[in-house]
Amino acid sequence: MSNSFIIGAYWGSRAEPLMIVSDKVLRTLNMLAETDEQFLNWYEGGMSRKKALEKKVSIDSESIEKLCRSSVKKGELDENGFAKYGFITGLWTGHQDQETSGIQFIVGDTFKIPNIKNVCVINIPFKGAAHDRLLEVEKAKSILGILVEI
Repeated sequence: MSNSFIIGAYWGSRAEPLMIVSDKVLRTLNMLAETDEQFLNWYEGGMSRKKALEKKVSIDSESIEKLCRSSVKKGELDENGFAKYGFITGLWTGHQDQETSGIQFIVGDTFKIPNIKNVCVINIPFKGAAHDRLLEVEKAKSILGILVEI
């Protein structure tokens, strides 16, 4: 097995409302798609690969807001759009086994527990053409730049 790599950004407590979070998630996904073909399609997880591939995510404001909202339990989103425990969203690109990428957002909270941070992490494939492309220095810098900007 090849080495695994992630590109991520971690930051301290920063509560943000659903509207801001969903906009940042949408912008991140769009900018990643512009950076590399690996990030053109995203899927929610499922009980099996087949089921997950049936859950393709539309990259538009309404769909991304719905996706972010789905991580919040009923009654834990206040009238201003702030979630009691932030928003947790994970997606994957749908490629075969070790050639797939994933992204996870744990964002929008003030995290009262020490050492818990807001985070956006992108998993790079274990092998294949995308693995090689995404680990080129300039490409990796572009991806990290997206996370810093967001």
